[in-house]
Amino acid sequence: MVIQLLADAIHKAVDPNDALTGGERKVIGSVVGRLNWAARQGRYDLAFVASSIQQLAGRGDPAALRVLNQGVRRAREDVVLPIRNLGCDLADVVVVSVSDAAYGAMPGGHSQAGLLILLASPDILKGEAPVCAIEGTSSKIQRVVRCSMSAEVSALATCFEHGDFVRAVFCELIDHRFDLKRWKLSVSRWPHYLVTDNRRGTTI
Repeated sequence: MVIQLLADAIHKAVDPNDALTGGERKVIGSVVGRLNWAARQGRYDLAFVASSIQQLAGRGDPAALRVLNQGVRRAREDVVLPIRNLGCDLADVVVVSVSDAAYGAMPGGHSQAGLLILLASPDILKGEAPVCAIEGTSSKIQRVVRCSMSAEVSALATCFEHGDFVRAVFCELIDHRFDLKRWKLSVSRWPHYLVTDNRRGTTI
């Protein structure tokens, strides 16, 4: 239902008589803040819902209230977030940054980017292997993008930065030789792989 509401809102003009009131916007802002907090603490499944609500509310679209109710119901569900045994030494762990983008698919014709940063066994390079999700986000692309490829590449750039940050923090935690001033050299022992489903982006 959320996807259908968003699809309807892509190019919909909101009637001023039906627009959200100031009080409704205030309530939405408060609840979305909590959803965003939960999303940053590991409930990555709430990130897209929270971003969608913000974009709908920003246009005054009353559909924001319906999506908000669905988001709250989802947030109340019990979710088990397993911490996987990667089955390898910490020195062999690889960082995998997964990116995806949706061009012009959000309210007002805006584009959306999602990312997931994983720690994984090196066996993932040859097939299925255990992974552990460290970070996940979904947000509106703030840069101006004029085509699908531009949206994908923008998302990839952001994803790579997040992955590098996770790699640096991981390295600092387990390697006593980590040097912040030379962090790129310090983290080079742990490979970082960027993953996308967009073939055009990989040729750039």
